[in-house]
Amino acid sequence: MREAKRGLAENPALPPSLFERLVADRDEELPHRLAARADLTPAQVTSLLDAGDDEVTRYLVRSGRVAAADLADAPAALPLDAVIGGVARPAVWWEAALDPDPEVRGEVAHEPEAPADVMAALARDPDPAVVASAAANPRLPPALLAELARHPSTAVRENVAAHTSAPPALLAALLADGGRPLPTRCGSWRGCSVTPIRRSRKPPGRIRRCPWR
Repeated sequence: MREAKRGLAENPALPPSLFERLVADRDEELPHRLAARADLTPAQVTSLLDAGDDEVTRYLVRSGRVAAADLADAPAALPLDAVIGGVARPAVWWEAALDPDPEVRGEVAHEPEAPADVMAALARDPDPAVVASAAANPRLPPALLAELARHPSTAVRENVAAHTSAPPALLAALLADGGRPLPTRCGSWRGCSVTPIRRSRKPPGRIRRCPWR
């Protein structure tokens, strides 16, 4: 029965009455599959928001399915999701990049949609985890790669080495530098929290619940 319901959630011919029944179902996977439908009506979006699944809400906001006037009714939607969804002002990028919480700045540094000037600022963040996320972002200005190649955090230098825009000469220098400069404690100890912050890019229906922060 569970598999049948999940199949119904993706069926283009799903009747509106069954849509509401699936939203109310106890299967936590169903709202994810329903949110990925291309034919959602405003009323159906509201039903999904009311279901209270944070991950589904964020997906809907990022997909531009939630109007700016409705964001007050979607407490799980963070400002970056609204910017990406086209319902918030671009200045929110900088507001988030200057947030005192390094986890928020790390999320900005990870976003492929982040503006280049914001990425340049985050590449010089005092928190090595934020810098590591910036070093892995394809939107990082290539001119900053040489600077980050000398960062004391090995996590940052590893991401520079993996960056698709890193020139061959820089890769050769990373290979030959003998581990200099000396890595910081957080750059050399795997137990330290310098791992770049990454969130799932999988669409609803293929992801499991996980806390935002």
